[in-house]
Amino acid sequence: MLHTFGRDQFVGDLFESRKRFNPNNSNHPRFVTSVRKDFYQVPNDPDQQAAGVHDSERESDAFAAFSWIHTAGHGLSLTASPFYHFNRADFIGGPGDPDLSVLQKRASSYEGAQVTRGAISKRHNARIGFYGFAQQDNTSIGVQATGSDGSSLSQKETPTGHLEVAFFEDEYEATSWLRFSGGMRLTHFSGGISESAADPRIGAAIRIPRLNWVLHGFYGRYYQAPPLSTITGPLLDFFLSQGLGFIPLHGERDEEYQVGLTVPIKAWSFDVTNFPVVNLDSTPVEV
Repeated sequence: MLHTFGRDQFVGDLFESRKRFNPNNSNHPRFVTSVRKDFYQVPNDPDQQAAGVHDSERESDAFAAFSWIHTAGHGLSLTASPFYHFNRADFIGGPGDPDLSVLQKRASSYEGAQVTRGAISKRHNARIGFYGFAQQDNTSIGVQATGSDGSSLSQKETPTGHLEVAFFEDEYEATSWLRFSGGMRLTHFSGGISESAADPRIGAAIRIPRLNWVLHGFYGRYYQAPPLSTITGPLLDFFLSQGLGFIPLHGERDEEYQVGLTVPIKAWSFDVTNFPVVNLDSTPVEV
C-alpha cells in the first residue's frame, strides 16, 4: 500500500499484488492486480491564480490480468493473458472560475486478451500472436456560466468500440556478428470511425570485431487508436460560437527511425541512440 501527500496539491493511494504459481515445469500461471486512486489540483499560471481559477482532477484505476505460460519441447511456448481494466477520470472546474466552470466525467471499461506463440531455435527467435479488447465508455461534460445569468449546457455519451491486432516478429542471427529483426503488425479499430493499419518493422545490429561495439539501426511504423468520444450536439454549437472547432478524431500514425551505438566497458554498457519520430498525419516533427 502506498499513500502520498503533497502540500494540498496531490493525494494518491496505490495497492498492487502479484501471485505466481508453478504446478510443474511446463505451466507457469501468473496473476497481477492493482488499484489506484488520485486527487490533485490542476496547476495555475500567475494570471489564472490571480483570477481565482481553482480546478481539480480525480482519477481511479483498477487492473487485473491472468497469464498462463506453457512451455513445450523444441523451444516452443504459448502465453495466454486475459485482462480487465477500469479507469475513471473527472475534471472538476472551480465554482469561482471566471466566466465558465467545466465538469467533465469519463468512466472506461476494457475487456481483452493477448495470445502469443513463441518458437526459439539456433538462429531464430520468432513470435506470432493476437491482441484485442472491447471498450465501453460513459462520458459526460457540462458547462456552467459563473456570471449573473447562470446558464448551463450538458451532454452525455455512452460510446463503445473494439480493437484487434495480429502480429508476427522474428530475430535472425545470421552470423556471430550480424543479427536481423523484422515483423508486421496488422491493426483494426472500430468505434466512432473504423480504420485499419499495416505497420512493418525492421532492424539490424552489427557487432564490431575486437572492440565488441554494436552498431544498431531500426525502422518502424506505429498506429495508435483514437478516443471513442468527442463533442457533438448543442454543446458543440456553443463551443463553435466561441470560435473553437472540433473534427472527428482518427488514429495517430507515426514513423520512427533509430541509429545507435552500444559500447561495453567492463561490467557497464553505454548506449547512444538517435530516434526521430515523424507524425504521418501532420507536419513531420523530430523528438
